Amino acid sequence: MNLITSWVQVFNLMPEMMWSSICVALAAGIGEEFLCRVTLFNLFTKIFENKQYVLLWSSIFSSVLFGLFHLINLGHGAAIDATFQ
Repeated sequence: MNLITSWVQVFNLMPEMMWSSICVALAAGIGEEFLCRVTLFNLFTKIFENKQYVLLWSSIFSSVLFGLFHLINLGHGAAIDATFQ
């Protein structure tokens, strides 16, 4: 049985796969953050611009939607405890 004992072995065995995985992970994280932290937050600040506590309401609503978006993971086979974490 071939066991990988260090990260150096991973980079040496499959460098293309490793770098593509890193790029996909970064793109997903950056895309998620941009969508929820920038786009949705700005949208909600426009919606609540005439209300008191604009930033509070915008934060709450964008955070709730951010959490609800992650429920999509349940449809792709993720465990419910991992999704809620």
